[in-house]
Amino acid sequence: MTQVLLFSCGDLDVLKQLKERLFGNHPEKLKVVCITTAANVYAEDARDWQKSEMDTFREFGFRLDTFDLLGKTPQQVQNYLADADVIYVTGGNTYYLLEQAQKSGFVEIAREHINQGKLYIGCSAGAVLACHAVDFIQNMDDPSKGNPSGFKAINALQYNLFPHADHYKYGPQVERIASSIDNGYPNILLGDNQALLIQGDKLEILEAPKA
Repeated sequence: MTQVLLFSCGDLDVLKQLKERLFGNHPEKLKVVCITTAANVYAEDARDWQKSEMDTFREFGFRLDTFDLLGKTPQQVQNYLADADVIYVTGGNTYYLLEQAQKSGFVEIAREHINQGKLYIGCSAGAVLACHAVDFIQNMDDPSKGNPSGFKAINALQYNLFPHADHYKYGPQVERIASSIDNGYPNILLGDNQALLIQGDKLEILEAPKA
């Protein structure tokens, strides 16, 4: 059964809701391969948001085994993911991520693993990568940062998934793009404290409790 969990940012309260359903009582025993590639376009000292995102998953109990797709061959990617329990792709620039995911074979390899029932977790750019394509986000990300050969992506989700729909900066962009796009796919707008869980053909929006 397909299992995909998509976030805008990663949320500890949502993860806790899913602990027994997805991860069992010992998430620390799972091998979680964390693909950090999407953030490569940012300076090391400008990635606090990525550290915060990854720290959320560490606080939940995951031990993250980081892996960068840049310069990797499909065989290297396949070997590294072979015994992973969870594939987790962080946020960053979606177009750059897609370029490196194509060059390394990750798009096809991740699709294979998802079809075999391996859990895929994506945040922001990593969530968009799970969709049928990525170009529906238009200029929410800077397209000049990547040079993918086309925009087709993993195709685990037949929707346009817009992360950060309630974010002060991205929210107005999401509203503008989502209201005008007409590519034949329905839209899902995901807030920063929400997640989309896909299990087989069932979709469920999960939300952190209000403070």
